[in-house]
Amino acid sequence: MNDGASFLHQACFYPIESLEKLNEFLEQIKPHFVWNQLGFLTDEGYKNQVFLLMSNDSNASLRLNLPEIECQQAVEQYMINEKVIHRHLQGENITQENLATIDTLISVWKKCNGQSCELNLTEFNDLLSKINENHLEKGRNQPPSAKTLNQVMQDSHGHCMFEGCGERLNHDWLTGRSGNFGYNAHNVGSSQNGPRGILFISELLSDVSSNILLLCDKHHRLIDKVALADYNASKLSRMRDEFIDNVQKLLEGLSYEPVPVFSVLWPVGSYPSSPPALREIAESLSRIRARSKNGRMDIVQNDHSLMKRPERFVRDIDVFVKDAADEILSLSRQNNYKAALFAFGPMPALIGLGALLGNKNEITPMLRYRDGNCWMWPQDNPVETPYNMDYDVEMPASTEVILSIALTAYPQSMKQKAEELGFPQIKIVATEMGNAAIPHPENGNRLKADIQRLLQRLKDKYSVKRLHLLICASNAACVFVGQSFDSHQPEIIVYDFVDGEMQPRLEISTKDERITISKPQSI
Repeated sequence: MNDGASFLHQACFYPIESLEKLNEFLEQIKPHFVWNQLGFLTDEGYKNQVFLLMSNDSNASLRLNLPEIECQQAVEQYMINEKVIHRHLQGENITQENLATIDTLISVWKKCNGQSCELNLTEFNDLLSKINENHLEKGRNQPPSAKTLNQVMQDSHGHCMFEGCGERLNHDWLTGRSGNFGYNAHNVGSSQNGPRGILFISELLSDVSSNILLLCDKHHRLIDKVALADYNASKLSRMRDEFIDNVQKLLEGLSYEPVPVFSVLWPVGSYPSSPPALREIAESLSRIRARSKNGRMDIVQNDHSLMKRPERFVRDIDVFVKDAADEILSLSRQNNYKAALFAFGPMPALIGLGALLGNKNEITPMLRYRDGNCWMWPQDNPVETPYNMDYDVEMPASTEVILSIALTAYPQSMKQKAEELGFPQIKIVATEMGNAAIPHPENGNRLKADIQRLLQRLKDKYSVKRLHLLICASNAACVFVGQSFDSHQPEIIVYDFVDGEMQPRLEISTKDERITISKPQSI
């Protein structure tokens, strides 16, 4: 299979956990090939399950971690000629190496040619039920003691310990019943012949609480029956440790000062961004020793009209930004203008928002961490100054200067625009480029203070009247940069990337000793 079709190999990623995501994946691949066979591959002990969509010249793969009835519905919808081809890898388990490429997976499929049969929907449903029934059987040697299980319950606080889940296990969301709906899963298998079993060690750790995860049914099934190859004992141990660490941080947060939490999400072009989840809010706020007060307040949430017509945002950027800033300031007044801000959108809008919110309050922006695809600060503590500045150099006489801030990257278009403008240039460049160049809010505050001093110096010592801001930075860094502007500093022209070049998008100036923003006039 060629590299251009590598997106067809979903099985090398995390299993799909909703019918909606499954349909999105299948709709994505349909234009590229039409399958004429649906295959279902299992292995020894039914520890891994893989579906294969096959045609004469192309193949695709996927793994599903769905409730049994939803998995049956999916198979019914996408099976061919009311048949599913089932093959079983006897005496072996599917490994990460087997899942590395579609070709290595197809090799396993072909290897099982002698252990193959065709199933109709009723037979497939019966097979799936039998696999899941076996999952519910204990099959252990010596079960954990009541003391050990009580410790596991205390460690988990009655929530699923699987990363990113946290489901309450004393309540069944489907029936509404109360009870214990958790499953105890051993990191190192309690039986040396079971999942993740190890000679001698299995017996020693079978009754040790630190070797047991409390999981919901879905994730218990995932690690033992759907994707065993992805979850070895060391990974599950790390997951348990991280869960306990995160819970401890959340509980410590009860002593933190409660602050309002605002969410401002402008689409970037036609692409929306996701709001922070409760867990992401708590983790982000822990860096400023604060916790959420009265939940998240959504000021702007991916206006669909702007997604359909992004040019409207460009046209009225000053209006959209001012409206958001006014509402945040109004709602944070009762908290002495101390708040947390989860803002994402075009860089000029974030800079303008920071400028209007000002630097006399404590409205702290939070980072949308691209590498983790979530809202979080990657460092627990601030680091040494993560950027270099050259503002101490003597400036040639000029009323206009360029400030280039390159934190996530230093694109050629930024360098070309600086050369085209031709004014003296000051640079702030990250020591390590990337979305985490400003890895902690304290580093953001230091960046804000450094730029404040720079702007004051430019105004007082060099009589600079206008600053051209060329920037490539994270969402949080942009807000911090905006907050550095003051009413007694040069006016700012903020540029953005447009069709491979940088163009002016926003003007920040002073009127009646107050910061104002507007669309730039002809430069």
